[in-house]
Amino acid sequence: MGSTQFGYTGLRVRDIDRAIEFFTNVLGMKLRERIEATWNKGVFANLGYDGDEHYLELNWYAKDSPHYTEFVEGDQLDHLGMSVKDFDGTLKRLEDAGYPVKIGPVHEGNWHIAFVKGYEGIWLDIYKVDDDQKE
Repeated sequence: MGSTQFGYTGLRVRDIDRAIEFFTNVLGMKLRERIEATWNKGVFANLGYDGDEHYLELNWYAKDSPHYTEFVEGDQLDHLGMSVKDFDGTLKRLEDAGYPVKIGPVHEGNWHIAFVKGYEGIWLDIYKVDDDQKE
């Protein structure tokens, strides 16, 4: 699986603004981007350190989002992001192993995203970003 890389860790938060403040002001991370995800009634904020490819994605969901759950301390791990070169092949390999896609696939711009409930219920965001340099 050399075509797969561990891209980011997604944490669920109750208050995205306060969480951003904590990770930037207290831990010194930089806010890379904040995304209003209307397709799932959520907000994502990507943070990281200069020179570090792995990043932290903070996830907040509105109460009427299909992904909202009551906040329980200790349940903050939302999902692990896995960057892949072969999006369809990876999804097929997961499905063949008994882990079919549960959410998606979603194609927005040059992003391809699918969520798989993996071993012991750990959610994986399988994603591929198309190269903008294609001719």
